[in-house]
Amino acid sequence: MTTFPFRHDFHVHSTLSSCCHDENMTPENILSYAEGHGYRVLCLTNHLWDAAVPGAWPWYQPQDIAHSRQALPLPQRGRVRFLFGCEAEFAGGTRLSLAREHFGLLISW
Repeated sequence: MTTFPFRHDFHVHSTLSSCCHDENMTPENILSYAEGHGYRVLCLTNHLWDAAVPGAWPWYQPQDIAHSRQALPLPQRGRVRFLFGCEAEFAGGTRLSLAREHFGLLISW
């Protein structure tokens, strides 16, 4: 087995992201893998487009805040710090696909 030199991953998708086609990518399975491979910190970052921000392509529209929050609460077992976030897209110019007033909805602690 090859040892992976990094102990963190801040860009992990679960089955809640439309790009994930592996039914085994549940938060529980992701955490178990991380524990078994020596990770210390992990962040679930499913795709997200806040319905409060206009301009979402049809592919993004179902991946709203309520959809992303279905992963909460994330499993926690102590050896790996498992954080919750999102992969927000640029909505043109300097706008993100997450409205500032909704930032707090993605905090998991």
